[in-house]
Amino acid sequence: MFVGLERSQLELHLAAQGLAGRARWLGPDEFSARLGVRDPRAHRLFDIFMQPSSGLVYFPDYLLCAAFLSLQHAPLSQLLSIAFKLYDTAGSGRLTAPQFEEVATRCLGLCQEDAHNTFRQADLDEKGYLTYDEFISYAQKKAEFAFVFACDAAQQKPKTQ
Repeated sequence: MFVGLERSQLELHLAAQGLAGRARWLGPDEFSARLGVRDPRAHRLFDIFMQPSSGLVYFPDYLLCAAFLSLQHAPLSQLLSIAFKLYDTAGSGRLTAPQFEEVATRCLGLCQEDAHNTFRQADLDEKGYLTYDEFISYAQKKAEFAFVFACDAAQQKPKTQ
């Protein structure tokens, strides 16, 4: 997508797989290696996403951004599905409250407090985690989350040949 990989959609594929058991903070060489690109453009891209305090890229954030650009006309629920995989550090299909708060602030535009409260309300059994399906079930019942399921009308227009 960003590095000229739009034909293969490598970033979308990597995001859909999740990152369980893999390093999340990457230096420039590991960043390029994960993308399979040894190119000056990869280094420029690394510089854009690099956190100045650490000199590293937080790969889940990069992949989420790439997924957003690939899925910008799809319902937000599709991006949330990917975000749940990216921020699930254990690969269990579950997000803890802090992990959910990362997803909710990045994808839903919630402030930290609202993300925390949403987690508490959606975790009906007080298990201390949420699955994607549990959150979607909760969100479908709440008018304030209707935007998660809306689709961009521009995508539904027939393409001209």
